[in-house]
Amino acid sequence: MTLDELVERAGGLVSLPEVCLRLNDVISDERATAEDVAETLRADPALAARVLKLVNSAFYGLPRRVETVTHAVALLGREEVRALAVATAAAETFRNVPPADVSMDSFWRHSVYAAAVAATLAPGVRRIGRERLLLGGLLHDVGWLVLLHLEPERGRAVLEADGEGWEQLHRVERDVLGFTHAGVGARLLKGWGLPQSLWEPVAFHHEPHLAEAHAADAARVHIANAAASVRQPGILCVEPGEEFPVLPEAWAAAGLDLQDLEARLPEAEERFDETLEIVFSGYTTIY
Repeated sequence: MTLDELVERAGGLVSLPEVCLRLNDVISDERATAEDVAETLRADPALAARVLKLVNSAFYGLPRRVETVTHAVALLGREEVRALAVATAAAETFRNVPPADVSMDSFWRHSVYAAAVAATLAPGVRRIGRERLLLGGLLHDVGWLVLLHLEPERGRAVLEADGEGWEQLHRVERDVLGFTHAGVGARLLKGWGLPQSLWEPVAFHHEPHLAEAHAADAARVHIANAAASVRQPGILCVEPGEEFPVLPEAWAAAGLDLQDLEARLPEAEERFDETLEIVFSGYTTIY
């Protein structure tokens, strides 16, 4: 099965809710106002509530409570609100495709931990682009869910391949499948009409040096995934005691080093449980 065939089959399993598709259209319209964006998001009260909870959480640490979606849009910006809305909606959508013999609780804990770490790696005091990084960290491995659900034998063949290190997994995937889980996830996000800033870090989270317009964000998601694979293993994990398996070029692209990561991990861990609960509608135990 080719990547195109797999993604086409996956389209019947995972699709964004209508409100997110409309949100994409509104944000793409240069004439749309912040109130137009807010009104669109309010069409799904549960999703709007989760976005507001995130905005008012330790993820932002704002001095004043944000009471309305309109205020959130004005404060954060249209693109940022879209990233938060898509992240929470997509996570809920992908819960419907659990593959056999995979701990979905571990999978989503790994993903949310990566999201929390990635957000702390956003540059500057204001953490510019943290919402994009939250989405990239949260959805970086969703291609595995689709692959192991639709092609379990081939997916398992990749995971059980011997003689390759964690950081070489994407090469095994290409040998066995002809594509990677990162490519599957990115193609799904792209098919939803999301901009390159949101799907490219997912596409290249194992090979950030191949990213084009958003190489720094791809590197940050790569680093966050490496940290999560040590602290909150998901489908894959590194050997006990192994250091964060980060490519040297990723540190350079992100403008970070190991000391920067270690300094920010306590902040990410402080946010972890709250972010997990918000993203999954109040359930800290996901499955």
